[in-house]
Amino acid sequence: MTNIILRRLNRFFEKFDTINLVNYFEISHGGMFLDFQVSRCSEFELLFVGQAIRKHKLLDFVELPIELSRLIHSFLRDTIQVNFKMRLPNDYPFIAPIWSVSEIRNNFLQDNTEINSYYNNIIQRHNQRNQNWTPVHEIEKDILNIVVEIHPFGDIFQQNFSFTHDSCY
Repeated sequence: MTNIILRRLNRFFEKFDTINLVNYFEISHGGMFLDFQVSRCSEFELLFVGQAIRKHKLLDFVELPIELSRLIHSFLRDTIQVNFKMRLPNDYPFIAPIWSVSEIRNNFLQDNTEINSYYNNIIQRHNQRNQNWTPVHEIEKDILNIVVEIHPFGDIFQQNFSFTHDSCY
């Protein structure tokens, strides 16, 4: 099995060595900067990092020159980064990859508890849906499924969870 796993991983990384996942999957970003990267953690484990950055609307500081307002504005952005790990079991490709959330960072909420539970629920549902996995599925398709499921970063930015946006600054 080890040779099958390594061949599939090598084929996957050959394809994505020079291509950004956002461009490859043609993911729309609705005015946000999106970045999805995959790297190898160990022989049978991949790290998947999804990051979204949303800029704020230009604030008009009446007493300041527009150039200074633009400079201040360049620092006003919300970011969220979600790191997932995908572990390939020994029986892969006959058993589905197992996903887990490894880290979540943001700069707009003081408490990550609700965001953590949001993404953990997504991963749990994804792993449950993968019970119907077949060897025909490729890693690429599983990553696309995860990207589609976690992509609504805009929803996270819009929801206040238990804090208001202004209370974090």
